[in-house]
This record gives sequence, C-alpha cells and structure tokens, in this order.
Amino acid sequence: MLPTIGQVITLEVTSEEQDKKQVLKSRIADENQEVFWIEAPTGEKGRFVRLVDGDIPVISYTSSANGVTYSFKSEVKGNKKENAAVLFAIKKPAPSEVVSVQRRAFVRVEASLEVACLFAGVKKFVATTVDISGGGLSMITEPTISLQEEDELECWLLVPFRNGNIEHIPFIAAVVRTKDVSDRLMVMMRFVEISESDRQKIVRYVFERQIELRK
Repeated sequence: MLPTIGQVITLEVTSEEQDKKQVLKSRIADENQEVFWIEAPTGEKGRFVRLVDGDIPVISYTSSANGVTYSFKSEVKGNKKENAAVLFAIKKPAPSEVVSVQRRAFVRVEASLEVACLFAGVKKFVATTVDISGGGLSMITEPTISLQEEDELECWLLVPFRNGNIEHIPFIAAVVRTKDVSDRLMVMMRFVEISESDRQKIVRYVFERQIELRK
C-alpha cells in the first residue's frame, strides 16, 4: 500500500555530503506515475533540510486504513518550486519493494504518571498518563492544547519504583491520535527517540505495576 497525498512520512537519509544518518519528517504534496513530490523535510528542532539529488532515503509511513507501518527505499530525483515552496521528487517504489515493518510488542498497563511536555520548542504543558508501555503512552491534558497526528513532543516522565527510587526519563514521542474525553484531551503517542536504557526502565516499571495491579 503506497502513501497517499497528505500522508506524513519519515525519511532516513544518509547523504554523500553527510557523515551520519538523519531522521526527517515530511508530507506527500503531489504525485505522478514515477515520483512522489514531498514538502521540504524538517529535522531537529523543525529546521528545513535540503535533499540532494541521488540521496537514497528509506521512507516509512503508517497507513490510516489498517494501522500498519510500511517502508521502502527511494531516490531523490530533483526538486521544483510551487507557490514559493520547494518540493522534492522521490522515486516511487514497485509494489514488491514495499515491506511492512514489524514493531516490537510491549505490555501496556494503566498508570497515572506525571509528564512534562514541550511542543514546537515553545509550548509547555503538563499531562498525566492513562496507560504506558515500552513503546508509548496515552495521557490526559487540557483541551486547549492543539495537536495533530505525527506532531512530535519533547517530554520528561516521572517514574517511581517500588524501592523508592524516582527516575526522570526524557524522550521524544509522536502523536498517533487524539480524543476528547469529557472536558479533557486524551493524547496517544509512540516513542520515536528514547535511549534503550530508559526504555528498559519503563519496561521495569510496567512489570512492577502489573504485580501491584494483581494484588
């Protein structure tokens, strides 16, 4: 299943001019039989990144129809200006070149934890988790917070353990969807940047929470 116009995509790019891999966000703006035209991708702190002809990005996206994440390897085939915006062409894959991405399954438990969030580098707010797993969490916050699918939040999670230790876990998460709940907003998110050691701390907390809930 190919991405559609308006679809948010992630690009992993290792340019000949770059020494390290970049993880970028973009959106499908248009298409023809040979290429997708995508908006100028953004990288760290929302800065625009210019793609170079010949770059070989790995494209990934999640289908809204079935919730499955797909991936394919592409190639940058040029750019153009349209209404003062720069669009980049990436080669369309053959159907056989699109693969589904297997995601690691994590146990999810109900939990009420404090989360501090920063959106777009300027908007700060606090929230309380509803449930959590090693792959993401759901949280409740004020309805005045405006978030869209794939918006990324910089967060800090306060996690108490049974031995009395308290950990402050930083991560970046992407919004999967939002839902109005009474007079509050529920935000469901997946982790996109978290150290493996911090992920394991969350997995440990989930295990301890499971034991507590069984009592």
